[in-house]
Amino acid sequence: MANNKSTQESIILNHGFERLITDGVRSFTVENLAGCLCMSKKTIYKFFPTKEALIDKIVSFRLAQIEAEIKAVIESDSNPIQQFLGVMNIFYNSTAKLKIEQIGELKNRYPKMWTRIETFRLNRREDFYSILKNAQKKGLVRENLDIDLIATIYTNIINSTFQPEFFIDNSLLPRVVLPAFVEMVSGGLLSKDGQKYYQQIKGSTT
Repeated sequence: MANNKSTQESIILNHGFERLITDGVRSFTVENLAGCLCMSKKTIYKFFPTKEALIDKIVSFRLAQIEAEIKAVIESDSNPIQQFLGVMNIFYNSTAKLKIEQIGELKNRYPKMWTRIETFRLNRREDFYSILKNAQKKGLVRENLDIDLIATIYTNIINSTFQPEFFIDNSLLPRVVLPAFVEMVSGGLLSKDGQKYYQQIKGSTT
């Protein structure tokens, strides 16, 4: 019974996320979600008593998924540059479908949820520190760089830049900005060997 409840809850959250990025916070309704799932609203309300509670759980659910994906990349046997690019690819995939106006709605209507998203981003500092420190030990990142400082600056730049106001004011999309950001950062961080390896990886994926 417990497994069935957990599975049903996960189905609601997974489909809820898809509806949320399709409809946006304002147009998202429990009724529409129930219709997509061929499920009664009463069943959804059994798990999530309000629309706000459901959206809150959807956000937490999605952040947990992203964190698990990042952990899997870091724990892989890949070269640290591949790990770095893998983490950035996770960020890319998690934002590519999002509409900036809808992100702005979430920030404006649910500021506490947005604060949680920002905290999640800043908490990735340790992930980037681990990857970049390992890359430095392997001679792929410039040896004169303070990785502790770089990891702090990097995560704060991501958090400050990836705000709906930035994209709206500059008529930009995350899927355009993120690759450019990776190129800019990689150019300043990597050693000659690191740059060579980075170009090889890029060449094999294009």
